[in-house]
Amino acid sequence: MRIPTLLLCCPVLFGFSTLLAQNAGSRRLPDISPASARTAAAMRAAQAEELDRAERAKDPEGWALKHLKKDASRGDVNAQIQLGDRFRDGKGVPKSLLQAAEWYEKAATQGDTGAQFTLGTMYKDGEGVPKNTAKAAVWFGKAAAKGNEWGQWALGYMYAEGEGVPKSEKIALELYGRAAAQGNAFGQLFLGYMYEQGKGIPKDDAKAVEWFLKAAAKGVSGAQSALASHYATGAGVIKDDVRALAWMSLAATSGTPEDRKRRDEFEKRLTAEEKAKAEKLALELFAKMPKK
Repeated sequence: MRIPTLLLCCPVLFGFSTLLAQNAGSRRLPDISPASARTAAAMRAAQAEELDRAERAKDPEGWALKHLKKDASRGDVNAQIQLGDRFRDGKGVPKSLLQAAEWYEKAATQGDTGAQFTLGTMYKDGEGVPKNTAKAAVWFGKAAAKGNEWGQWALGYMYAEGEGVPKSEKIALELYGRAAAQGNAFGQLFLGYMYEQGKGIPKDDAKAVEWFLKAAAKGVSGAQSALASHYATGAGVIKDDVRALAWMSLAATSGTPEDRKRRDEFEKRLTAEEKAKAEKLALELFAKMPKK
């Protein structure tokens, strides 16, 4: 009897186990027991691990980048941030602010407050993404709502300037205060400005000096310069030209050309002995500051 062509072409219909049994005598079947499968899998894993070690030894940077991309693609937040940093700085990859923003956004969307703040700065400055202060404020707000001190400071700045949000000195003051309370040096500096200028709160030079001191002790040149001005004029503090020059000298080391010009002007007012005292005091103040 002629076997139907359908059965010859489709062994499943004829019976797969029957076909295997018929061929068992002429061709040995592979051992597919669970134990054998586990052994084979272990061997493959060992070979893959050996190849991975060889690749790492040959090109450590390339190996690290490969695994970082793999982890980031799988949704690892830390890997996404690190990859964003690499593209931002051009470390091991061609510099690309566009790709940096894309990876930061992936991490930010997962709720990482550091990535939310960084993405906010990119939208504010138009780096890697079109400049959009409203989006910047949204991302700063997300970070601030979770207690991120930089998000609080940045959102406070947006409200103080009316960028991306309605201008509100009251809200700015509150946000600067939250950041300052966490020890954020910029929050302390800008809170000092609010007291100094009487924005959102009655003018209070003594309070301004208090906050400038905190930020200045952390090495913020803007706070050091502001503090120097208060010591030079006696606003909110006892007038002290030696301390004024000491703080202005510190500001000049990392500040603006204007800071250096002001330092030179301060020096002209002092005697040689006073300048020596100011230099000694500046060194003492610098020694107490946190090292970067």
